[in-house]
Amino acid sequence: MKKTNIPLLLGSVILVFIIVLMVFPDMIASKSPYTLQHMRFSTENNQLQVESAPYPPSSEFLFGSDDLGRDIFSYMVYGTRLTILLGIFMSLGQFLIAIPMAIMGGFGHKSFKSIILQGNVIFSAIPALLISIIILQLDFFVSLNKVYSMLAFVLVITFVGWPKLGKLLMERVEAINQQPFIRGEVAIGKRRSKIAVENVIPHLVPEIIILFFMEIARNLSMMMQLGVFSVFIGNLKIIKDSSMGQLSYYNVSFEPEWASMLSTSRNMLGVAPWTVLFPALAFFISVLGFNLFGEGLREILPKRHLRFMSVPKKILRFDRMIAIGILIILFILSINTKAYDFEYEKQRVKDFDQVLVGSKEARETVSHIENKMRELGIVPIEDNDYKKPYAIGNVYQRIDQSMKANIGDKTQDLTENVDFTIVSFADDFVEGYLYDATKEDLYTIEDFQRFQDKFILIDTRFYNDSSIDFIIRNISKNVAVKGFLLIESNQAKFNEVMIDKRENGNIILISKSIAETLTRNENSLITLSCETKEIQGQGVNLVGYYEGNDTYLKDEVIAIGLSYNYLDTKGQDVLQFNLEMMERLCQLKGNKRSFIFLFLDGTLSDQYHGIYSMADDFPYSPQKVKAYIDLTRIRSNTFDTIELSVEQAPITRQFAWSLGHLLKENVNKNDIENAPLKSNQVGIEYYYTNTDAANQMFWRRGIASIIIGTKKSGYRDLDELGRIILETVNKNNY
Repeated sequence: MKKTNIPLLLGSVILVFIIVLMVFPDMIASKSPYTLQHMRFSTENNQLQVESAPYPPSSEFLFGSDDLGRDIFSYMVYGTRLTILLGIFMSLGQFLIAIPMAIMGGFGHKSFKSIILQGNVIFSAIPALLISIIILQLDFFVSLNKVYSMLAFVLVITFVGWPKLGKLLMERVEAINQQPFIRGEVAIGKRRSKIAVENVIPHLVPEIIILFFMEIARNLSMMMQLGVFSVFIGNLKIIKDSSMGQLSYYNVSFEPEWASMLSTSRNMLGVAPWTVLFPALAFFISVLGFNLFGEGLREILPKRHLRFMSVPKKILRFDRMIAIGILIILFILSINTKAYDFEYEKQRVKDFDQVLVGSKEARETVSHIENKMRELGIVPIEDNDYKKPYAIGNVYQRIDQSMKANIGDKTQDLTENVDFTIVSFADDFVEGYLYDATKEDLYTIEDFQRFQDKFILIDTRFYNDSSIDFIIRNISKNVAVKGFLLIESNQAKFNEVMIDKRENGNIILISKSIAETLTRNENSLITLSCETKEIQGQGVNLVGYYEGNDTYLKDEVIAIGLSYNYLDTKGQDVLQFNLEMMERLCQLKGNKRSFIFLFLDGTLSDQYHGIYSMADDFPYSPQKVKAYIDLTRIRSNTFDTIELSVEQAPITRQFAWSLGHLLKENVNKNDIENAPLKSNQVGIEYYYTNTDAANQMFWRRGIASIIIGTKKSGYRDLDELGRIILETVNKNNY
């Protein structure tokens, strides 16, 4: 009766399990490994109950949480890939050095043999663990990002680990060289290189295969020891205390990886033993699995006269049911659960050509959104009314605009929204000559008459917005001008559709290239015409609250900013996308935190955007808003590039920061091109320079913000972006 190879069987089961965790982490762990939750709040008998991390194992946290409130089970599942891959890459690096060195040393090359032996002596006298700690704890290595940190770990562990492996392989090569068949090959005049390739390596392959799995286990053990000494991938500086002007940090990793879990939990064995037990158990099972698999291979591989080509056949003949089982598991797990599939019904809303702030169509659209909120169980936050109106003043929609420049005997027609755009108008038609004021100091003007009946060209690089307002008011108060041409590099401002009316002079943004043409021809005659439509009324924001189902977290909310203004059918599709996004977020299983849905008016214009009114009078405690996700910059139902800005979700706002980081990872994983809004750093924070509206929630209410928008139409559909947003929010809303 054939004896069952127990080590190989158990090792195979463990390795299959590890592979499944590496390939399908998101199908096994329902929570995000990045979300931090220091405190949980609940109300019992009208008393506020506060619980701080670490949280013990429960139905909410299967393996408990660490001291940052991260779910240990999710962190371990997602950490399997990085941890095991590191062990594999380290083993590959060690074999790439050890094999050629061992062969050369085994064939009698004294220098190679000496290097191997001296390396073993050195790493016997000074433990490899100690050398690794000293090198990897240097500030240079600690501050590296994920990719370079992984590379540093692989190189260092390879450096300290290959001599021991090289000695084992060299001794095996020397033993093979003592065999009679090798002496026979030498006797017939075969070269050493040919003997090595044709005779030694095939006999060495079984030993290499066995040692490879053993080395992975040894490297995992080394990583576990390094973790105890706080040496791990992706060290993250999370501020722990800033009292007395001195910053102290949590010594943690952002990247899911087992060694970092041991580092953060080593001092918590008596307080929260689960934080130590489960990551240590993960290392133990993995090391055991690779060792068992290696020992099992040692049993089935023949001890003598083994040729390389016979190895695969012998392995494949053993317990074929294991291979069949692996294929079945992979097939089952490869089936898409469709949990986050997203598809919105295009043009299901009432068919308006346009919906603009203050218009009749906007008021009817508001009623439609209110009905949808009631249908979903979304309730008003205050005064039993979803609507929060705000004043918009005298507003005009720009229907058409044209601009010409007569330069010498040539007339150049300028392209609207590319070469120029009108942002304020005084007359429907105006004509006048250019006055180049780009090289003048406009703060102190003595002679205003030179501006009389001219278009004044101003370079905005030399003035901030308030300075330009002052200059325009000062000139307009003293003399009648045709208009002000502002050289603007910010192309985003060219897309404004809502403008206001002035008493004196039009205000026009022009591109740098057109400005250069005009400055070379100062006597250019400018002709400007503008067709507008007056809009009377007020802007209306809608605010709805959808309560989460967790006693501890339901007071914390994720705010979602959505738009309902549009100019064409593409924009109408965006409105339907927003309604579908609201519905799908409400229907997600396991929503622990609550949602606040903000349908904002005036989103087609940065000047009349409803976010200004919302930031002035936000109907919820900003301290309880964990993140604001601004989707109002989604303007088209297709895209090829998206705006994704997470600069205003800093690391000090840990929930929003982890949400933004995961969102960026998911976008990159789906090969979606993305770029942030332009920003300037002010102190330690960031201010978006292209749009003031995007700054309101963070700078005026202190709410961490993530901005998502479409840059231009393309070949990708909003369904894809919706799925990513849905999955990311859900995995961070536990």
